[in-house]
Amino acid sequence: MLLLRTARGARALSTRAASARALSTAPQFDEAMAKAYNIVAENHRHADGPWSRMRDKVIEAVDGRAGCTILDLASGPGEPAATIADALPSAQVLATDVAEPMVAAAT
Repeated sequence: MLLLRTARGARALSTRAASARALSTAPQFDEAMAKAYNIVAENHRHADGPWSRMRDKVIEAVDGRAGCTILDLASGPGEPAATIADALPSAQVLATDVAEPMVAAAT
């Protein structure tokens, strides 16, 4: 499933989890695991946490270019995509994960 996340909100763009699962050998995550990942993601949301550092690196790489598109592969429950989308409101931030429950937890 692919999730488009901007400062205005998030929406699912497509669901291709079945075909992606066939290609993936990674363990599949259920709703309970997605909730656990959300807790971990929230615990990383502080000034010295990884989301802040990743946001800063992306802002530096974008270098003021408006309207850019940023792809977060294996986004899990939507981080760092959400933090980056908040920091760059003119950007399109695409978040994707092979596990549909992870993307559902991000919406």
